[in-house]
Amino acid sequence: MRGFKMGKWLTIKETAERLRVSRSVLYYWVSIGYISHFKIGATIRFSEENLEEFQEAHFKEAKSNVSYVPRHLHYKKPTR
Repeated sequence: MRGFKMGKWLTIKETAERLRVSRSVLYYWVSIGYISHFKIGATIRFSEENLEEFQEAHFKEAKSNVSYVPRHLHYKKPTR
């Protein structure tokens, strides 16, 4: 596990809104270990400071000021 900094902890909903991605995408990123998180039982939280570092490292700003997410990191529903 990566080092976590103390500070404010964000929920899935807050983090998804801040990153401008759906909650499904965020859950997918958690499942593949793409984003640092902390889990207690079924509760997932994200460090605000680690999230800022994640944004700086992984997001590009588009001209419309909307965060860009690489296509391969979009959630894909499993096929049956």
